[in-house]
Amino acid sequence: MELNTLNNKIIVKTRSAIVFVEYKQIHFFESFNGLVSMQTSDKEYQFRESLKNLEIILPDCFIRVHKSFIINKNSILELQFVKGDTYEAIFSSGNSALVSKKYLKKILLDECE
Repeated sequence: MELNTLNNKIIVKTRSAIVFVEYKQIHFFESFNGLVSMQTSDKEYQFRESLKNLEIILPDCFIRVHKSFIINKNSILELQFVKGDTYEAIFSSGNSALVSKKYLKKILLDECE
């Protein structure tokens, strides 16, 4: 798969299609074993990319909140304490992403559109 951006959308090229996903539909990105998983409310897309590069191209509402996660701040329903310095961001799909305590202020205080 290949990834590009255009007009508030991520464009994911798969073997069989080119998919246009609006930023507001994306809940989070998770990096695992060299792949990034992009989670929406009803689908998951995987591609090779670094979270570092995604941080550069995504709008401000996408926040790096853990070494393995970038979340869409506008999609969070709640933050639940897990243990130690770790929280879990819960989304409407029922999926969740880990949030390190050091990023809580960024989620709670920064404004985005």
